[in-house]
Amino acid sequence: MLEPLALASKDRFARFWMALVLVAATACVLLAVRLMSHSLWFDEVQTANIAQAPRLKDLVLRAIHERPYPPLYFLADRASWKLRGDEVGTRLPSALFGALATLAVYLLGTSFFRARTAAAAALMFALMPGMFRYFVDANAYTLFALTSTLSAWALWRAFETNRDQDWGLYVAAAACGLGCHLLFIFHIGSHFLAGLAYKRSLRWSAQPRFYKSMTLLLLLWIAWVLFYIRYGGLHFPISLRHLLDRHFVYVFLLTYFGFLDRSRALSFFLWPLLQIGGAVTLYLRDKRLFTYLLLLIVVPLIGISLFVGATLEFLTYRYGSGIFPLTCLLGASVLEAPLARLRWAPVLAVIMTVAAGLYVIAGAPIGFFDYQDWKGAATFLGQNGRPGDTLIIDPGWSREALDYYDHSLLPRASVSNGYADVPSILNYCGAHPDGRKWLIAAFEKPRPAPPGLAQTGVALPDQLKQSGRVSLGPPRKLTGITIYPLACQP
Repeated sequence: MLEPLALASKDRFARFWMALVLVAATACVLLAVRLMSHSLWFDEVQTANIAQAPRLKDLVLRAIHERPYPPLYFLADRASWKLRGDEVGTRLPSALFGALATLAVYLLGTSFFRARTAAAAALMFALMPGMFRYFVDANAYTLFALTSTLSAWALWRAFETNRDQDWGLYVAAAACGLGCHLLFIFHIGSHFLAGLAYKRSLRWSAQPRFYKSMTLLLLLWIAWVLFYIRYGGLHFPISLRHLLDRHFVYVFLLTYFGFLDRSRALSFFLWPLLQIGGAVTLYLRDKRLFTYLLLLIVVPLIGISLFVGATLEFLTYRYGSGIFPLTCLLGASVLEAPLARLRWAPVLAVIMTVAAGLYVIAGAPIGFFDYQDWKGAATFLGQNGRPGDTLIIDPGWSREALDYYDHSLLPRASVSNGYADVPSILNYCGAHPDGRKWLIAAFEKPRPAPPGLAQTGVALPDQLKQSGRVSLGPPRKLTGITIYPLACQP
C-alpha cells in the first residue's frame, strides 16, 4: 500500500532545497529590477496615479473608481514609490511579492511532499515566463499569488491542528487576499468547499472555528462590496451573451495555461502531461490531498473564468495568478517518486535551475511584456511639437498614459473614448482643418474597415491612407506606439 504523500515528506537535503529556492527567488528579483526602467504602460500608469494620490483617502477613492481592486497593493506601491520615485520604485513591490510567493509555494509544498518536490514546484512558479512577466509589472498579480498560496497553507495547517492561532493565521492571510483583489472571494469559496470535504473525510463533528472563520471573511467581503457601491466604484455590466461566444472557451484555457511562455509550443505539450500525471499520482497516493488541491484549483478557475467572460470583452490570463501556484504543486507531484530515487538529485536540480534561468532570460526581453513606450512618445512630442499642434490618441482611453509623461500642454483631440475610426477622425479634421496634428496609435492591430474602403481587417493608419482625405507623414516607431504627422486634405 502506498503511504500518503503528506506522511512521506522527510528529505535529508531539505536545507539545500530551501537554499536553492532562496537563491532562485533572489535572482528573479535582481533580474526583474534590471528590466524595470522602461516606460510604464497603461495599466501601470493607473497604478502609479492611484498610489501617488496626495492623501490615503484619495488613494482609496481612486482605487475603487479606476481599478477593481481594494487598496492593499497600492499602499505597498505608495511606500516603494516614496523610497524611489521612478519606474523601478513603482514596480519593485511586484518583484518582492513574487519572490515571497515563490517561498510560499515551497512552504505549502513541504506540507504535502518532500522538500525536493516542493522546490521543483517553487522553481516552476518563479521561472515560468508568463508568471515572471508580472514580477516586472506594477500590478497586484504577484500579491494575488502570494495571498492565495499563504491562505491555502494556513488553511491546511488549521485543518490539521484545529488550533485558534492557526485559524487566526488563515483569516489574516485570506483577509489580505480580499484586500488585494475582489476576485479572491472565489478562492475563499474553494476554501469553504475544501473544508466541508476535509471534515467529511475525517468524520469530524461540527467545528465552530471553521464556520466562524468563513463567516468572518464573508462579512469582510460584504463590507467592502457595500463600501465599494456606496462610493461609486467601477461597475462591470454582466452580459451572459459573452458566455455563448465561441471565444469563451479560451478564457478557461488562458486562466489555466496562460502563465506558460506563449512562444514555445513545448511548454503547452509538457504542462498538460504534468497536470494529468500529478492528478493521477495524488489520487493514488492521498485522496484527501487530491480533493483539497482539486477544489482549490477548479472552483476559482470556473468562478473567475465565468465572471471575466461575462464582464470583459478581452481575454486575459492574469486573473488566474492565484490558481497558478497550486497548479505548479499539482504538476510537481508527479516528480515526487522520480526525484526521491535520484542519488544526485541536488546536483541535477542546480543544473536544471541554471537552464531554466537561461530559458527565462532568453524569453523575457522588454518586448515580451507588450508594453508601450509612453515616455519615449512624450520625449518625441516635446522635441517636435509646436504650439498649436493637436494630438489625436488612439485608443482614447490610453490618453492617461501619455498624460503621465507628457507635460507639453499640447491639446488632445476628443475623437473617441475607445478605438478611433476613420469617420470620427475625418469629421474632426473637417471641423478643425488648420494646424498640424499628430496621430498617436497604440495597440495597433487590424480592425474591420468602414464601408467604401477596399480592404478589411487593416490598421487605422492604413484605412486613413485609403480614404484619400488625410495624408500621413513618416512614422516615428516606438515600442508599442507609432506616431504619425497627420495633415487634412482640403
